[in-house]
Amino acid sequence: WLDVDPDGEPRYANLYADHRSWVDRVAHAKAPHMNARTQQNPTYPHRAPVHDSLVPWSAPWTEYSPVEFTHSDVRSAPAWADTSDASGIHAELCEKRLSYESPIEFDDSGRPRNPRGRTGITGRGLLG
Repeated sequence: WLDVDPDGEPRYANLYADHRSWVDRVAHAKAPHMNARTQQNPTYPHRAPVHDSLVPWSAPWTEYSPVEFTHSDVRSAPAWADTSDASGIHAELCEKRLSYESPIEFDDSGRPRNPRGRTGITGRGLLG
């Protein structure tokens, strides 16, 4: 329902301004994320390319092979970073931490997945 041309669809064009704004925000939020798939951060390695149609975790892609990366600052175990053993934080992620995007999902190794989908990189990056 988000695939709407506002100029050619009179029902959409005539929506109240606040409702139309809400529909636009939802459409933007559900669009494949771009920033997390770019090479904007020079401290990150080159990412595996991810086509827009393959970003959602629901899209089957058995050949997906993201680049593993954890920044050296995170590997040095600062107080703000989670432990490197994902199983140690699994319960906390499920019970105490929230995501406004969607429920937290986990990969086959027990690490939390990016709620917006595939990014071409895996690991903790600089987020810890």
